[in-house]
Amino acid sequence: ALLFAPIIAIYGDRFNALKSITLGAFVASVGYFILFNISSIELSAMYIVMIGLGIAQIWTVVLSLALFVNATGSKHGPKSGLYGFAGSLGLIAISQLGGYASDKYGTQYPFMAVSLINMAFVSLALFVMYGI
Repeated sequence: ALLFAPIIAIYGDRFNALKSITLGAFVASVGYFILFNISSIELSAMYIVMIGLGIAQIWTVVLSLALFVNATGSKHGPKSGLYGFAGSLGLIAISQLGGYASDKYGTQYPFMAVSLINMAFVSLALFVMYGI
């Protein structure tokens, strides 16, 4: 997925960043939903889903940072560092919540939760962009 980061950055520069990140979040949501419904991790389709999901996740990370930088006008410094720190805290929190959900409800439920979080973001972004 990291190999796609420069390509995604170029794509984000040429097109609207909010629309681009919304598309990435939608693709990630679909990927997590497929993981929720997959019957066996040994299926060959699992590799395609995981590659697509990795690309979608790096897509949202790269473009969300670009969106943040454009919104704040700060290319370097404390604001970008705070953004990275907040993202790290978010990863720790979602990992803990995913572990709790996995223990309590089953191993597939964290994937559904992350899919729903991504769809909530997509819905909010569509509302902001189009007033839907």
